[in-house]
Amino acid sequence: MLHLVNFPLSEAEAAKRILGRVAPKDVLLFIENGVCALDSGAPGAREIDSLAEVVEIYALLPDLKARGIGAASLLQCVQTIDYTGFVTLAVENGPVQSWFR
Repeated sequence: MLHLVNFPLSEAEAAKRILGRVAPKDVLLFIENGVCALDSGAPGAREIDSLAEVVEIYALLPDLKARGIGAASLLQCVQTIDYTGFVTLAVENGPVQSWFR
């Protein structure tokens, strides 16, 4: 399953709700403002990093660039993709669960 997250996981309840629904071998894709959760100093970053042992974690590169988040501050477990990669993830990892605000 592909999980799309478009908001930072700074609220503890929202983070628990999402991260509690992720199963081994699922894929997390952070888009829009959700990419802010992948900054190594962001609230919830430690929880996201620990998930990398069982799920793949991606961020949409254009959204990282738009928010000024560079590779130096990004969690090491995060792979970056472009829009073509987004489509590929959706096709290969359906169904898609959207977590939007």
